[in-house]
Amino acid sequence: MPSARLLAKALMMRHRGLMRPKLERCMSAVCIGGCIGVSRSFITWTAKSHLSHLSHPHLRPLSWKSTKFGSPVFSLTRPRARSVSVSSIAQLTQQAVDVSSGFVAFAAKAYGILLLAVFLLQRKLIYLPSGQVADPRVYGGEVIQIAGDSGTTSAAMFFRPQGSKPTIVFFHGNADQLGWGPADLGSQFSQAGYGFYGIEYPGYGLARPGSPTEESIYTSAEAMLNHLEEKLSVDKASVVLVGQSIGCGAAVEMAKRGFGRKLVLLSPFTSLPRLSQRIYPIFAPALKLCPFLLLDKFDNLAKAKDVKIQTLVIHGDEDEIIPFDMGQELSDAIPGSMLIAAKGFGHNDLFNYPTLLKHIAMFASKGAS
Repeated sequence: MPSARLLAKALMMRHRGLMRPKLERCMSAVCIGGCIGVSRSFITWTAKSHLSHLSHPHLRPLSWKSTKFGSPVFSLTRPRARSVSVSSIAQLTQQAVDVSSGFVAFAAKAYGILLLAVFLLQRKLIYLPSGQVADPRVYGGEVIQIAGDSGTTSAAMFFRPQGSKPTIVFFHGNADQLGWGPADLGSQFSQAGYGFYGIEYPGYGLARPGSPTEESIYTSAEAMLNHLEEKLSVDKASVVLVGQSIGCGAAVEMAKRGFGRKLVLLSPFTSLPRLSQRIYPIFAPALKLCPFLLLDKFDNLAKAKDVKIQTLVIHGDEDEIIPFDMGQELSDAIPGSMLIAAKGFGHNDLFNYPTLLKHIAMFASKGAS
């Protein structure tokens, strides 16, 4: 190339110190032109090699233009609209419908299987008796067991009252038994002179053999209350029914049947179906449409109007299992009921409420002869 030879000659002359000013200017122009040409070629090759595959979701690939100096200029242009056939849209719509239908069918089957499992196992999920059996006699209580007609056993624990003091008939909460909380509670009331009669649920603690159901709990409770009056000679007018949590169902039913002079409800619920819907919202639609799925109802709210005795409701305002508003609603439904909100207490710590036993004792003794 002439420019290359000229450049070589210029370099030789400069090396020898013979370059003239005019030739030097000519050499500079040639060098600059050569550098521009090489740079242009390199930029063009690099851009074409590495940028030609770039694309934009809304723009066409890079196109190439040149200025009068030969340098590349990049410009982005909009792509041509693609034509979509009606048949393609119909196919995509049908595929979406098929996927949605398959998912709905799968979800419905899974929900149905879950409902069936819960229906078959519901009583094992509701009632939680312990495999251990604790002896209430450790706390000084007298154990009473009565054999039933169907081979079941009814059980109770008794602390005799002093003088004319009232006798508290206690129905404990779930996952408890007479030898645990009730025995300790009975000991405390006994020290204050009150009688205490804790009734066990079939299948719990000492009441075995037996199976807990709403009806079996009512049957056992009525039998043991009759035994308290007829065999243990406790005046029916001195009996104060006290229910805790699930035990409120038994206490309300016994009050409805005419037992007891007063009623105390600790952390009560309106009904088991409504409570189940609050705790397990996933089952709410099924229980509303098919209420018969829940075998045991414990519908305390429906029985409230039939409770004719003085009633005290004590409920923790931070109850995490049975909402406080349920206790409030039940209290409003029972004629003449009084509500005490245990500020800052929940469900399982209600007995830590400092004045709980005092409230029960004062309510039980008020108006007693």
